Amino acid sequence: MILNGSPLYRFLDALTPTMAKGYMLQLCIDENYFHEVKDLLSVAQHEKKCQFFEDNQVKGIFVYFPENHQDDIAALLIKIQFILGVSLTGDLKGKSPFYNLYHLKNDLDKLKALIQETKSTSSHSSFISSRVQELQPVLPETHFSMPFTPALLAQLEKSLRQADLSSLMRRQAVCALVGRAQPIELFEEIYVALADLKKALCPTVDIYQSPWLLDRLLETLDKRVLENMMHHDAGAFRKNFSLNIAVKTILSPDFQNFNESIDPLCRKSILLEIKQHDIFSNLSAFLAARSFITEQGYRLCVDMVSGDSLSFVCRESLGAEFIKLVWNEDLLSRSKEADFIKSIEENEARHIILCHVDDKRAIEWGQSLGISLFQGYYIQKLLYQTPKRTAK
Repeated sequence: MILNGSPLYRFLDALTPTMAKGYMLQLCIDENYFHEVKDLLSVAQHEKKCQFFEDNQVKGIFVYFPENHQDDIAALLIKIQFILGVSLTGDLKGKSPFYNLYHLKNDLDKLKALIQETKSTSSHSSFISSRVQELQPVLPETHFSMPFTPALLAQLEKSLRQADLSSLMRRQAVCALVGRAQPIELFEEIYVALADLKKALCPTVDIYQSPWLLDRLLETLDKRVLENMMHHDAGAFRKNFSLNIAVKTILSPDFQNFNESIDPLCRKSILLEIKQHDIFSNLSAFLAARSFITEQGYRLCVDMVSGDSLSFVCRESLGAEFIKLVWNEDLLSRSKEADFIKSIEENEARHIILCHVDDKRAIEWGQSLGISLFQGYYIQKLLYQTPKRTAK
């Protein structure tokens, strides 16, 4: 029996010939993620990218996209997959446990059959929701006169413990850019810019002079950032963000306190960025830290990977969801090198974030290799230029 009261049925019944050339995306989302996904879709609908509605009879959220909006669909799916904590893919032809994509021109009969088979679809949706729950997510300065000494480090650490870091906290978005679609923000990196910190606390000191003292300073900074996020931001930092963090910090009581302040349901959307050199400088400590954060539900990103060092990184073996590849002009010529292309393919382009993007060439280069995630001042500029309404 056809359900005349079904919103999907009413929508399909009112299709115009032009609309019938578009796409229908069916989302089968666990109820824990309904609110956030619907907020995202509300913004996209306000920007006239799509039209969405919930159908309780057929069980699912349905999103209509006009013809030639495949890039918008792919970008939106990347964001939704990030929210759910599942592996990212931009392949609209692939199978997924949480969505089905129908081209109305060819699949209208399939959608109508979906309406007629409500009971079986309901059971299938429940199965899909449970599958989603089961899926596991796999800083040049000028020269300074004063040397960086252990005595000065002690003074800086004391200042850091007493300082209010809120004025030094920075945010920078990581966005999905697919084809000509407008950028969609996946998450924000939360950090304290080392240059700003140095300018505020020790403008005449070359803190880069002694790497081991700098590492100790950064470890203290990590802990203060965690404390600041727990107690001084009224819950503003709870989901969809990333943190630069040292392996030692993850294994410290400070991170344990931070972890206990985070809702377990939100941890999937929090990335912990560990620099490549920190990982390989003490691999056993990294493996212990990785085991802990994976168990708690966080996702891992290998930070500060250069074009030269990409071949030494095996994302899957490290248990990382993402790799941050640092953009520079030298990469333009690397795309012709077979070994470099092989490294991109082995680490899967959809899991690579091209960061420090400062011009359009970086986007074009990245997209030519299948990269769809970008970060940098140029991306931030594009995001600010994109007309949008913040979901409430």
